[in-house]
Amino acid sequence: MKLAWTLLFCLPAAAQSLVAPAPLIQLTRQIVPPGNDAGYEKTQTAGTLAMSKTHPPGQGSFGLWAYAMPDTWEVWFLSFFESYAEIDAFERAMAAAPSKVSKEMDRLEHKLFQVTTSERDLVARYRTDLSYLPGNAVKMLPKTRYLNFTIFNARPGWDDELAEMLRTELSGRQDSHSDQSALTYEVVFGNRNPTYLIIEPLTSLVGMENILESQSAVRQALGASKWAAVQLAQRQILNSRESWLMRIDAPTSMVTSEFAAGDLAFWKSSARQDSPKPDK
Repeated sequence: MKLAWTLLFCLPAAAQSLVAPAPLIQLTRQIVPPGNDAGYEKTQTAGTLAMSKTHPPGQGSFGLWAYAMPDTWEVWFLSFFESYAEIDAFERAMAAAPSKVSKEMDRLEHKLFQVTTSERDLVARYRTDLSYLPGNAVKMLPKTRYLNFTIFNARPGWDDELAEMLRTELSGRQDSHSDQSALTYEVVFGNRNPTYLIIEPLTSLVGMENILESQSAVRQALGASKWAAVQLAQRQILNSRESWLMRIDAPTSMVTSEFAAGDLAFWKSSARQDSPKPDK
């Protein structure tokens, strides 16, 4: 099992200056069965701290938590990268970690084996043509407390139809002048079938009301016939449609000081490593 804290939420230049989303994301999903949540969180927090001693400057991680079912946690780690070359550079940095840190991470990885039951990794690319108010979404990130995910998984061979369905829903957002931003990513590794992730940032749970209002406004903006066509397309195209509201957990996250400055009170418990200062 790959350590969750090796999948980092990168804050490249675009994200640090709060201008645009990153072109690539990695998403790791882990299941923590009943009774293991306390042990998992303690181990994962320790791993994040160990990682902060060696990981490359300018990067960090978001730990996302939600109940999958009664007493069972699903924990995600969301990572943003500028390019595949940046992912390669990170892997090389991990390979060059000091032996003391590597041994500690190996020990903690063994402990994680004992408190999780499954893990799944995805890599996805940003689709600007299917996203809505992306600049607003990026600006919200330092104060974001929840991320609402909608995951569309289509039948094989329905790639174009799935994209067109999402494009129709996007037109509804635009026509209704919704203020709920959404970032769309297309999975390129980790799933054989066409898969898209829609990510909506929320500063509080009250934001769920805005999402529900936005969905209603989209239906009205599209009109009865177009909305019926979207629903029919979903039944024809999709294997599944998942909805997840994930809570950001600061102790199992890692962000830069520049990013944390957007809300110091919340991020003070996160493990982070500032970029090294230039030699004088």
